Amino acid sequence: MRLGKQLCALAAITTVSFAPAAPAHADPDADFANQLHGYGIYGPRDYDAWLGKITCERLYNGLDTTADKSAHFVLINLPRETTTGQS
Repeated sequence: MRLGKQLCALAAITTVSFAPAAPAHADPDADFANQLHGYGIYGPRDYDAWLGKITCERLYNGLDTTADKSAHFVLINLPRETTTGQS
């Protein structure tokens, strides 16, 4: 009986040692920044993520009632080299 327990423990240890590692979770702010880079928008990663979150809150709360108002808010808060289309 004791040998069976030892073999079972050895099998469990072997299985765990060969199990694939859990995938690492990416930083959502970095993912967001990478998407912005695809549109030619570069800036501080934390600031851009913060601005995106504020923009979503403004839309959710009804402060910006149209896409134009939301784009204007983004435009005035991004660096000056940002175009209207990027905002």
